[in-house]
Amino acid sequence: MLANIVVYLIVLYYRIRFARQIDLKVKGKNNIPKKGPFIIIFNHCDKYDPLYILMALPWGMYKHMSAAVASKHENHPVVKLLKNSGKAILFNREFDRNTLDEVVNSLKAGNVVGFSPEGTRSIDGSLQKAKAGILLILTKLPSGLFCPILPIGIEGSFGAEKKLKNKQKVLIKISIGGTFELQDIYDKTEEISFLQKEGREEIINRMMLRVAKLIPENLRGYYKDKIQ
Repeated sequence: MLANIVVYLIVLYYRIRFARQIDLKVKGKNNIPKKGPFIIIFNHCDKYDPLYILMALPWGMYKHMSAAVASKHENHPVVKLLKNSGKAILFNREFDRNTLDEVVNSLKAGNVVGFSPEGTRSIDGSLQKAKAGILLILTKLPSGLFCPILPIGIEGSFGAEKKLKNKQKVLIKISIGGTFELQDIYDKTEEISFLQKEGREEIINRMMLRVAKLIPENLRGYYKDKIQ
């Protein structure tokens, strides 16, 4: 209960703090599942991207939320607060066994875990090549093939942190796509394998294309030429 209150208060604080600066436009709210477990994947350009996503989600969803946060941010006051309340899962660039177990256990409990498959913020605002972390999570789940994945595209967040700091207004567009499952993009009869690097990259590419299609062409980066 206390953990849920912490998340509510953090989001409320930033909503009030940036009330006159952030113009948030959300499309596709009807695609948000009513309950977990599911995984949120998104393009990552700005420190406040998780905040924009939380602002786009229903308040009632917060009690089921956990965020995978890069361990380099562990000393940030908000991250510390979320970690201590069980709402943040710290990870290095590559998921270690303990992190994987935390994420998997959270999903098994019916929660929602959000993270960027890119592993870090984009340096130019465009999509970077994703890492294998999400596949490791899905393969650890007993029903990994059937865990819903909610793709979210964020437009307007690159450079937004600096603008907000300078009291400027920012327009943030959140596009929420339809959920999909691993089985929707991967057929076991295909000649690709989780055990081979090329196979993992192909499956991850298919996941990230769901995000890429939600943002403008000039932001699709690595995945721009992969959309057919």
